[in-house]
Amino acid sequence: MRKCQLCDCEIVTTRPDQDAHVCVVKAAVHPDGCWLDGTSALRAMCADSMTFVPTQQVEDRAIAFRKIGGAIDKSELHLRNALLSLTPEQRFELMRRACPELKVKLSPLMADVRVEKIKPPDREPYIPDDLSEGLKSELVRYQ
Repeated sequence: MRKCQLCDCEIVTTRPDQDAHVCVVKAAVHPDGCWLDGTSALRAMCADSMTFVPTQQVEDRAIAFRKIGGAIDKSELHLRNALLSLTPEQRFELMRRACPELKVKLSPLMADVRVEKIKPPDREPYIPDDLSEGLKSELVRYQ
């Protein structure tokens, strides 16, 4: 069993072959304390935003939604501080994967915080091995 990366509860799944990292996975049984079943609609939006399938940058996404979910029901100052504590990559994942209602809530704060430009993480260029030698050598030379 794993702990949910958002609510820190132990996750039980209905499928023994599937290992869930958050409670919102389809096969997960929502534990007591799950953000989806709590009284805060804003926290439920944070959890709902983790349902997107891509597993790339899932750690950055989980950290971002956990920090925002922890501060979202407090004051705007708490929420601004949570946004400031995120790395640019985490802010990118937050705004990229947030559900529309959550984007509406966070967008004015993101603009007001005046953080550096939100951009995707830097990636190393990849040159496939199955290219012709002429094309591959030109790409390597250009790189």
